[in-house]
Amino acid sequence: MSLIDLLAELKNIIKWRTRNILIDPFYILRWDLIPRLRRRKKCEIASKMSPDIKIPVTIITYNRPWYFERTLESFIEMNRSYLDRLLLIVLVQGDKDKATDKIISKYKRQINNVIYSGKNFGCAGGYNLLMTESLIIKQPYIVHLQDDFFSNEPLSDYIPELIEIMETNQQLGYIRLRAIKEKVNDYNVISRRKIKYLSKIKNTFIGNGHFTFNPSFARSSVIKEIIPTTSEKDAQQKYQKLGLKTGQLSASCFTHIGDERVRDWIK
Repeated sequence: MSLIDLLAELKNIIKWRTRNILIDPFYILRWDLIPRLRRRKKCEIASKMSPDIKIPVTIITYNRPWYFERTLESFIEMNRSYLDRLLLIVLVQGDKDKATDKIISKYKRQINNVIYSGKNFGCAGGYNLLMTESLIIKQPYIVHLQDDFFSNEPLSDYIPELIEIMETNQQLGYIRLRAIKEKVNDYNVISRRKIKYLSKIKNTFIGNGHFTFNPSFARSSVIKEIIPTTSEKDAQQKYQKLGLKTGQLSASCFTHIGDERVRDWIK
C-alpha cells in the first residue's frame, strides 16, 4: 500500500469516526470497545448438534421471477444430493404472479414451504417473516439468501464443516457465504474498523466483520436476538452488541448477479 493510499484510508477512518461521534458521543464505547470486551468473555450462546439435523434454507423473492428461477434452480442442482438434510422455505412478497407460481409449481417437490405475504414488506420485513417461520422448526442453524444470489458450487460440501466450526467456536455467531472474491466493504459498517481475519479454521476465516442478511449461515440463537428488525443496519447494530465474531467462507458458493448479467443470461 502506497503512502497516498494509507493517508486516504486514515482520512476515511477519521471522517467516519468524527461523524459518528458527533451523532452519538458514546459511539466508540457502544459499538467498538464494549463488543470487543465481550468477545473476550465466554460466549453464552450454545447449540447442540443433532444427528438428524435439517437446516432451513430461506429464500426471499419479490416480483422478479427471472432472478428467482435462476437462484432456485442453481441451488437445487448444486445441492441435489443433500436436499433431504435441508428445508427449503420460500417467501413470495407482494401479489401472486403467474411466472413465479409456475416456478413454484416446477420445484414443488423440492420446496418444503411457500409463504405468500400479500404485500411487499421489504428486505427487513421479509427477513423477519422467514426467520420467525424457521425458528418454529427448532433447528440450530439457518441459511438465508435473496433471489439474486446464484449458486456456483455446492453449499452442501461445506455444511458439515460449518456446523463443526460453529460447535467448537462459541464466539462465532454468523458465517458469510457470499463468494469471497466479492469484497463489498473492507470496513465493519458499525464499528468502522477495517475488517481483519486473524485466524482460519479449515475453509472459514474468523474476524471482526459485520452482520449481513444474506447469503448467511447463522445460529438460530443469534437470530432470536436480532429479530424483529427494522432494517439491515438495525440487525447489524444488534449483532455488534452481542460481541460475536463473524466468519467468511473461503469459497464461491453464492455470487450476486446484477441486472446486465442476468439480462444476458435470459436472452
